[in-house]
Amino acid sequence: MAFMFITKLTYHDNCESECLRLWSQKYGALYGFYKGHTPFICTSDVDLLQEVFVRQFSKFHSRKPLQLDERQSEYVHIVHAEGYRWKRQRMAVNPAFSKLKMKSLEGLMYECIGTFLDKISEQSDSQPFDILPYFKRLTMDVIWTCGFGVKTNMQSDHNNEFLKYSNEVFEIDDNKRILAYFSILIPELHGVFRYIHRKLNEIKYFLHEYTPLSNYLHIKQDPIIWITNKTHDIIMKRLEQENTEDAPNDLLQILLDSMSKDPNETKSSEKGFICNMPNF
Repeated sequence: MAFMFITKLTYHDNCESECLRLWSQKYGALYGFYKGHTPFICTSDVDLLQEVFVRQFSKFHSRKPLQLDERQSEYVHIVHAEGYRWKRQRMAVNPAFSKLKMKSLEGLMYECIGTFLDKISEQSDSQPFDILPYFKRLTMDVIWTCGFGVKTNMQSDHNNEFLKYSNEVFEIDDNKRILAYFSILIPELHGVFRYIHRKLNEIKYFLHEYTPLSNYLHIKQDPIIWITNKTHDIIMKRLEQENTEDAPNDLLQILLDSMSKDPNETKSSEKGFICNMPNF
């Protein structure tokens, strides 16, 4: 198997996954590359993946650090968490994805799928159409319905806010964000770039929510902040419910029921885990 290091700062016109696929075809099942001056190893060797993801998974649980992430925050979520915090969050999430729990969500999923089929049936039989937007709306509908018990009607309302901001999250490209780019080039100053990024988002949020300047300056709401605030409101309302038996049977309720009772963990840490659900 070939092993070499290639230096690439950006992925040019391809997305990261497509670029890695092309590199794998060119360099083989095992090779390395640099992002800035941080080395990465990429492999498609099945035996090595089995070793990492199954036999020695406890040693490789953390994902690669993302640009401008905050791994040390008390509100860190499962994607960025490390060590004991990751293990605790993973243990809390695991029951939500058991066969029994997934089966309990069937009714909500079938409801979304029924709406999807109705929309497809409205299309003319004789004319081809792009089905991708329909699948996107179905996917987001299932996530919000099964995850948070929210009836968004996004499959009928294409201007729905939940759909709009959810789509914008997937359009974020760190390779095109100047602070993320500098964070790749100079990882030693990652904390500085992260701080600037956070403060800029806070300023944008203030201008967008409390002043008319956003309309004149075309300042867009950050989609991650919008979704985080929206899910936070949903979660707080759910926590205020005295009778949990009346709560929707969704992923959020499963996670709330699984919240850790460990006295070493703060309440803010637990709420931070739940409130950052949309990020994972």
